Amino acid sequence: MIARALRPAVVLSTLVVASLVYPSEDRRHLVDHMKIQIEVPKSRKAAPAFTVRVGPITSLVPLDKHWKADKIFLAPFVDELRDGIAYYLAQKGIKVVEGPADVQVAGRITSYEGFRGGGEHGADVRMETMFLRHGEKTYEQEVKSVYKFRDEGEPESRLKPVYKAKTGSKRIDFREILFTRIAADMAEKIYLVLDQYRDKLI
Repeated sequence: MIARALRPAVVLSTLVVASLVYPSEDRRHLVDHMKIQIEVPKSRKAAPAFTVRVGPITSLVPLDKHWKADKIFLAPFVDELRDGIAYYLAQKGIKVVEGPADVQVAGRITSYEGFRGGGEHGADVRMETMFLRHGEKTYEQEVKSVYKFRDEGEPESRLKPVYKAKTGSKRIDFREILFTRIAADMAEKIYLVLDQYRDKLI
């Protein structure tokens, strides 16, 4: 697996030790896949104390080509990505709220490219991410995630035992793995901005 990003790659464990059992379904929300696939890395220092609201997230480009991102989960990808980022930030210790917040994180997907064949199976997603306070933009950064696998079968076979243990079914699709990893990677980069620029943001 090759992951290229603006910052050093974050190691995400694929084995999550938990007692929760998730029901077997044909399709799930991205957050459900995060709970099964991802162990969110803990930070050594306390998370920012301010509250954060995630959204809206929109897309300036079609998401229905290549891997058909809008057809993978139970809702359109922009909505699933928003919920995935919110869940991930909460796991990092951020106080995520749905109403008024100290910092609002909004995003616009500006580029989406899928790779399939020739030893490259993956996607490149880029999002213009804005950090706002009381509706005024305080910071902006492009957040991107690129994941490439040599083939589709390798990550599927590696995660099937995990899904079997947690859901009772080995059913897992490569696209679900790919876009869950992309969402977690982008969420980690957003957390780094919230952490490193906490004074500027508020």
